[in-house]
Amino acid sequence: MYSLINKTLNGGLGGVVSGQKNQVALQVGLNPGIAVCKHANGIDWWVLVFKDSSDIVYTMQLSASGFSSPIQQALGVSPPVFLLGQMTFSPDGNKFAYSYYDGTFGAANNYIRLFDFNRCNGMLSNKTEVVYIENYGGLGLSFSADSKNYTSTFLKYFNLI
Repeated sequence: MYSLINKTLNGGLGGVVSGQKNQVALQVGLNPGIAVCKHANGIDWWVLVFKDSSDIVYTMQLSASGFSSPIQQALGVSPPVFLLGQMTFSPDGNKFAYSYYDGTFGAANNYIRLFDFNRCNGMLSNKTEVVYIENYGGLGLSFSADSKNYTSTFLKYFNLI
């Protein structure tokens, strides 16, 4: 759900636009987490969420008039077994990644899935998966400012070039 906010209401403090509170953007069970990326047009935004217990991702374009109908894309990957971690876009918006953890205590398998992201049509492609083993699940994920590297919890560092 979403609400439309006007920043100029209430003396600049902002407020919900009348009739625009709790609008339904997508009515389906979702995994925790949301990722947002600037559209290639430089004005709109892409909002990306995962369907619960599934490999399906929903991508919606957010513009001044609200959300577009969701684009549903099956990624052809096994869904996260235990816990979906952080989802993030690279600063340039051309890569999307998420981490997950399989729930095995002691020698946990941690995964990072990395995709190319098309900022024009909102589609993911070219999946790469990195698997590494740690004593605990590592769910944090971040890209470098130049979008060429990414890292996960426990300071695992991966180079994209």
